Amino acid sequence: MIYGHPKHLLSVRDAAEALASYSGIAVIMTVAAGRVDATHLPVIFEPPAQGAGLGRLIGHLARGNDHWRTMDEAQCLVICAAAQAYISPGSYETKNQTGKVVPTWNCEAVHIRGTIRTTQDPQMLRAIVERLTQRHEASQNDPWKITDAPQQYIEKQLAGIIGFEVEISEISAKRKMSQEKSTADRQGVIARLSRSDDAGDRRVGAIMAQLEAQR
Repeated sequence: MIYGHPKHLLSVRDAAEALASYSGIAVIMTVAAGRVDATHLPVIFEPPAQGAGLGRLIGHLARGNDHWRTMDEAQCLVICAAAQAYISPGSYETKNQTGKVVPTWNCEAVHIRGTIRTTQDPQMLRAIVERLTQRHEASQNDPWKITDAPQQYIEKQLAGIIGFEVEISEISAKRKMSQEKSTADRQGVIARLSRSDDAGDRRVGAIMAQLEAQR
């Protein structure tokens, strides 16, 4: 469960929509024999069939990563962190009025809990790789396809990975974008982030501007 200001928390439906559009890398955490292990991996969200359950995540990791040896049937936490930016008190109009402001961070994140299961089935591994490839090559001018490489080469590569799926039991998300602030304070944050040299700052500023337009 993600904790925070009520205005920052999304409904399960909105959390699922945020997860469906997530294209970054996720952190997959499991506990075995009292040890917490974590691996950063790309994942794809598959919505539930006919609305039953919360859906699942699929992905793969290198066979050389020993994390997979303790993954199967384990309970896991998957963290998908998206846009984030530091918010200086100097962004707020309230600083000039009362001075009652402090630094913070704006961010978007989705947390998923569930049971993770591994697979070494060649057909399933190929399907997972194809899905991930299609997802992340979609924006390329000349998208690469798994069939572009020699079949024997691909088979060798598939032998070096372990596939997994996470059956989702809980999903929650936070979109902390200064919702609780006044219009003047939000506009100040948008203006400052939009002028930043940092691409991450500008991304948060663009998200805030879009949310502001929807108010």
